[in-house]
Amino acid sequence: MTKPTLRIAMLNAEIPVPTITPRYPTFGRIFHSLLSSASHPIHIESTDFNVLSEAYPPSIDAFDALIISGSAASAYDNLPWIHRLSEFLIDVYQNHPKVKIFGACFGHQIICQALLGRYGAKVELDPSGWEIGIRSVSLEPEFQHVLGVKCGVMRMQFLHADHVVLPEELPHTWMSVGKTEHCGVQGVYGEGRVLTLQGHFEFDRWINRETVECLFRGVWEEEFIEDVLERIEGDDDAVSVAGMVVGFLAGGGGRGDVGSEEDVGLEFDY
Repeated sequence: MTKPTLRIAMLNAEIPVPTITPRYPTFGRIFHSLLSSASHPIHIESTDFNVLSEAYPPSIDAFDALIISGSAASAYDNLPWIHRLSEFLIDVYQNHPKVKIFGACFGHQIICQALLGRYGAKVELDPSGWEIGIRSVSLEPEFQHVLGVKCGVMRMQFLHADHVVLPEELPHTWMSVGKTEHCGVQGVYGEGRVLTLQGHFEFDRWINRETVECLFRGVWEEEFIEDVLERIEGDDDAVSVAGMVVGFLAGGGGRGDVGSEEDVGLEFDY
């Protein structure tokens, strides 16, 4: 029996550090590998687009979903490629209702800024500083109910210094995903169309460790670096979270209707 196919446009907002690129030349390949490993009866096809050079799909309707990667940039940076990405996200959301939108870390932040900015959402430097390593996200009960998630906590890797601040009231079709002790907004879910996560569920300990080593060794104090590297070592729920993301992206409304929202339910193995 042929698996249904989920076609994803990977919008890469950064290039992995040099020690990672021999294995994963783009962040899209990292997402593709993990999403393909999720226990879901769906075939993943994906195409990379480098939004740093303003490369985008020639026809967005050729895809079921978008994934926006993390980035060393901030969503509020006054850069042409960031303005172009924001415009693109607004256009897809308003004019291509069958295309799902997902973002991680920077992707989460720029989606919130582009789609919820008019309601008062904003991205800013987190006054609490960096959130790094394995963290446990406590999921909001409403989000658990809507996506059929059967466990209230999910663990994933983190590496971010910006965060999203949401208004006291969101449009009724939107909700917060959850929170950690460090960061109060760990993602948003909207109208069955949009899902974001602040954490890097796509990172394993090797990817996060290599990223920290390449970007911050010699920049941060040695004691802080060693503490960070220790926090990166730990178990996560990446494959289970990937199953949730695939279930969402493949839910009813995508081209071909390859799944349904009712198929998203999952349990974490602890």
